Formats: sequence, C-alpha cells, structure tokens
Amino acid sequence: MILLKEQHPNVYVCVPLSDDPRRYLVAYIEKENDNNDIMNSGLIFPDANLKLYSFPSLNDSTKVVDIEISHLPLLPKKEALEDLQGSLQVFGEIMDLGIATEPATGFFMGAGYAVLNIQQEVNVAERKIFQALSHQISWCQSNEFFHATWNNMSTWCRYCHKEDLV
Repeated sequence: MILLKEQHPNVYVCVPLSDDPRRYLVAYIEKENDNNDIMNSGLIFPDANLKLYSFPSLNDSTKVVDIEISHLPLLPKKEALEDLQGSLQVFGEIMDLGIATEPATGFFMGAGYAVLNIQQEVNVAERKIFQALSHQISWCQSNEFFHATWNNMSTWCRYCHKEDLV
C-alpha cells in the first residue's frame, strides 16, 4: 500500500482483501484526480520486477469463469497468445489471458489460462452473441483443437475429450 501511495498520491481509499490464494487491493480512484493515470501506468513493484494494472469494478450481472487451457499448438509465445485470444473471444469478454512458460528457460509449455466474463450484455445497441463455452475449442477456426476446463463444467471423456458421453 505504501508503493501505491508513493506512485499514485491521489488514491484516498484502499482496502486489502483476500480470496484464499488471491490477494486484492480495492482502491477508489476518481478519474479527474488520477494525475499519474493508474489505469495505463499501473502499480510498479521494483523489487519483484512486476507491474500490476487496475481494472474497474465488475457489475452485479458479471459471470466470471476461470479457465485452464491445455494442448495448445506449440508456437512462438507472441503468436500463441494472439491466436488464443482470437479463439476465445467468441465465448465472452476476455478479462485476463496468459500462457504457461517454464520459469528457468521461458519456454512455452503448451498450456495457459483465461478469465472470461461470459455474461451476455442485454442493453448494448450492437449486440454480440457469445457462444456457449465447451471443453474442445477450435484453434483459430481450424480443424485443430485445444482443451479448456473450468469449475462445474459438463463431464468429458479423458480419452476422446467429447462432452457428456454416456
């Protein structure tokens, strides 16, 4: 919280929260008083070589799904992230997205994660219809697939990856 105050002195409310493994800082920021533009410049932790960005609060209708992703095509990291984003955007608003890399070498490991808001907006003039999330997802609308898992999803076969087999 000290770093937040040093880097963004006009933040006047900050509450630390914890959700088991995740920790949050809830800060109230008035855009007209945000001299350092925290939304774009983020909060820098120099000792950890880490930069965190703030996001607006979610409304009550938001339906967030944390997704674990496996069996991604083995591509350069930048291309894998761009194509993964393109493959997932039909299922909802992408709130966070990343790929797994080996810590010592930085090698891409063929896996990743995504956080999606799958709630369909109802009061939007240009309505975008989201597809239902499935375990087997087409890679960039090709015949290649990767796999997604999340809490409370339908059962799927661990051999053929089809959903709801009897």
